[in-house]
Amino acid sequence: MYSYDLHTGITERFNQCHLAKKLNTPSKNVGGLFLGTTKILYKRYVLLKNKPKDLSFKNVLDNKTGLIEKHNYITFAEKTGKESSRVRFFMSGLGNSFMKKRYVLVD
Repeated sequence: MYSYDLHTGITERFNQCHLAKKLNTPSKNVGGLFLGTTKILYKRYVLLKNKPKDLSFKNVLDNKTGLIEKHNYITFAEKTGKESSRVRFFMSGLGNSFMKKRYVLVD
């Protein structure tokens, strides 16, 4: 089966044993992903058929540190500690800034 890495945006072909070895975890932890009982594994891996449709990566400028990082709405929500539903408006380009103008979308 194909799994999708939400953090890197890479699609890879794995079976249950190979993914367990890559993550250094018992195969029973990975089994729920392949059986369909779990949609996401470690907030990072999903099956390709369960991949969210709006995973476009955008460049986000942190005005406090001056760093530009590439994020989708899931990784940006994890970085800021907010729920993904609160981040979606900003990442879709409708909001100009996020968290009192600390984060800004750049091209």
